[in-house]
Amino acid sequence: MANPEHLSLLRRSISQWNSWRDENPHIRPDLSHCNLTQADLHNANLSNADLTATIFTGANLNGSRLNGSILKEANLSGAELGSANLCEANLTEANLLGAFLQEANLSGAHLERALLNRADLSQADLHKANLTHCSLAGADLHNADLHNANLSGADLSRADLSRANLREANLAEANLSYARLMGAKLNQADLAKCNLRGTRFNRSDLTGASLQEADLKGADLLGAKLQQANLKLANLTAANLSGANLQEAQLEGSILQDALLEGTVLDGEDLSNMLAAANIPATAPDLDAEQDDLSDFFA
Repeated sequence: MANPEHLSLLRRSISQWNSWRDENPHIRPDLSHCNLTQADLHNANLSNADLTATIFTGANLNGSRLNGSILKEANLSGAELGSANLCEANLTEANLLGAFLQEANLSGAHLERALLNRADLSQADLHKANLTHCSLAGADLHNADLHNANLSGADLSRADLSRANLREANLAEANLSYARLMGAKLNQADLAKCNLRGTRFNRSDLTGASLQEADLKGADLLGAKLQQANLKLANLTAANLSGANLQEAQLEGSILQDALLEGTVLDGEDLSNMLAAANIPATAPDLDAEQDDLSDFFA
């Protein structure tokens, strides 16, 4: 439970609290299991604090320092954490539903099984963060840095990851159905056995990525870079691969039934049997129209 003296000081004045932290750097504040609903804690120094199961619903934590803090099972739903420092914080099973985390630093943070549905993580730093089995359905992650992050088994359905950096990220068995990854960087990423149905990868970079046994039915890969990608046993039924580059890609056992392959670069493989089974359109798609549709993402 929270230390009463620590809690009283925090509630009295943030400036006094921060001064006390500066004067007592070796004391680890205990604010666990307390209720700080809608508290104004912006710019507060809460680094390395014990905040286990603390309730921060609707609280203002913009610009706060929470690096190294323990926030296991904390309730941060609807909280404002813009530009907050959560580097290496422990947020395992925390509730961050609808939280505002724009430009927050979550590098190396532990977010296993955390709830982040509809959270705003745009431009956030999540590199090397652990997000295994995290729920990010409908979250805004555009321009976020997720390189080397672990997102295995995560739910990213309908999330916006346009222009996100996912280089070398682990997304194995994640659910990215109907997510938006236009212009995203996925070089060397692991997307094996992912649910990628209806996902938009327009002009994204998947060079060297593993998509083995991934379900890409109806996915949009227009103009995507898939050089040296592993697409073995992938389901590409009705996928749009128009203008995509699959040089040296591995496609053994993949399903290309009704895929759109006009203008697709497919050298480096004997694909005669696959192309014979695929339904290639008689006319090329209107790439200029598609580019106009993506103007907001590539301005």
